[in-house]
Amino acid sequence: MLLFGMSFILSELFNLLQYIPSNETLNSMAEKEIKFGQLPSLGFFLSLVLFGPLFEEFIFRGIILKGYLENYSPKKALIISALVFGLAHMNIYQFITASISGLFYGWLYLKTKSIIPCIFAHSINNSIDFIVINLLQIKIPNYILISDTSQFQPLWFDILGIALVIISIYQLKKIFKN
Repeated sequence: MLLFGMSFILSELFNLLQYIPSNETLNSMAEKEIKFGQLPSLGFFLSLVLFGPLFEEFIFRGIILKGYLENYSPKKALIISALVFGLAHMNIYQFITASISGLFYGWLYLKTKSIIPCIFAHSINNSIDFIVINLLQIKIPNYILISDTSQFQPLWFDILGIALVIISIYQLKKIFKN
C-alpha cells in the first residue's frame, strides 16, 4: 500500500519536474520501454525489477548506509545515504524521487537490520508502473508520463497516493512498535 501511494505521489512530483530542461537520453529510453498495453523487453524488466534492486540495495543500504551508521547518528546516516542514492541516478528527475525512495528503503533497513526487505520493497516499487500500466491496464491521465509539456494527474489520484502513504506509515509504525 505504501509503495503504491509513493508511486502515485512520485509520479506527480515527476510531472512537476518536467519544468526543468529534460534529459533526452532518459526520456527516449523510457518512452521505448514504458508504453500502455505493451510489455517491456525482458532484459529491461529484469534489470529494473530484479538486478537493479539487488545491486542498489547491496551497495546503498548494505555497504553505504551500514558504513555511515558506524560514524554518524542513524538520522544523519539515513539522510546522507538517501542523497547519495539520489545522486547515483545522475539526473534531476530521479535525484529527487530516488532520494525520497532512498529514505524509505533506509528507514526499512534501520528497522529490520536486513537488506532483504529493502530489496523486496525496491523491486515492488520498480514494478508498480508496469503492473498499473501493462497488467491492470489502468489509464490514469499523466501517471508515469514523460513529455516535453507538463500536465498533472487528477487531484483524486494525488489524494489517494497521500492517503495510502499516511495509512501505511501508521500501520508500519504499529508493526515495528511491536
